[in-house]
Amino acid sequence: MSDSARIPGQIEAIRRIYGVEVRHVHLTATDEELRERYEARSREDDEAVAYDELKRNRTERQIKKLAEVADIVVLPDRCSKEAVLVRATAPLNLYPRLNDALVDVLIGGQFRSEGKGNIVGHIALEYDLLVRVGGPNAGHQVYAEPKPEKYDHLPSGTRACTEREVALRTRHGDLS
Repeated sequence: MSDSARIPGQIEAIRRIYGVEVRHVHLTATDEELRERYEARSREDDEAVAYDELKRNRTERQIKKLAEVADIVVLPDRCSKEAVLVRATAPLNLYPRLNDALVDVLIGGQFRSEGKGNIVGHIALEYDLLVRVGGPNAGHQVYAEPKPEKYDHLPSGTRACTEREVALRTRHGDLS
């Protein structure tokens, strides 16, 4: 575990030594968030260097390039601490998989077109039940081979999941 790589060459050297077992997780944030965190940190053991001066440092300027060689890039300013933990550790298989039946709900926080249909279409085969609530949509066009699929009324990914159950909201709000 290393928490201090600053340049892509350091990551490349670690990969040469340890091979495919290396998982490079890169945490980054907006410049405003990085500035705020830098200025709020404890400075007891630190030199008094202003954030703008630090950003001009030749080595520190290369940190953003680390995202290009990362296996996973996480934006901590866009998710909770728990979500950062999950995103950073999931590929490491540190936690055992649960066999409990779970319900996952995908909710878009923006005004449509976040890519929900593509996400659901991609992972639909992992679920026993696919649910669509609400009325017809403008049509999710979902990546599929040999050509994209379009879904207006059925949950995305339904065509590939012929053995799954599908629940749709009726006029009265019941799922059937």
